[in-house]
Amino acid sequence: MKGFVRMLEAVLAIFLIYGFLMVLSSAPEKAEAPQELKLKAYELLQGLDDAGVLRSLAAANDYAAINAAVDYSAKNHSVSVCEPDGTCHGSAPTAGDVWVGTYALAGDSAYSPKLVKLYLY
Repeated sequence: MKGFVRMLEAVLAIFLIYGFLMVLSSAPEKAEAPQELKLKAYELLQGLDDAGVLRSLAAANDYAAINAAVDYSAKNHSVSVCEPDGTCHGSAPTAGDVWVGTYALAGDSAYSPKLVKLYLY
């Protein structure tokens, strides 16, 4: 009878360990940002480029003026202008959920590539 109880305890322990491992492995992962907000950020930058505002301001690394030109009141926003080597003018927000739309520009009147990033948070 003792052997049967010990075997039952071992099987129960295995089920408990297996259940614990299943709970750990099925922990929810951080959700990906909604595609709509990424697309909205890109569309806002594209609208500024179509209006003829974005290229000259990005060439001058004037991220504050680009941020002021963005007309979006549903969320907070900030802008950074980045060089191809990774140097950025402006700063990314430190909020928890941040969506970024990136718009690549070849330059204003001469070839001077820039990446304009619009952060929505």
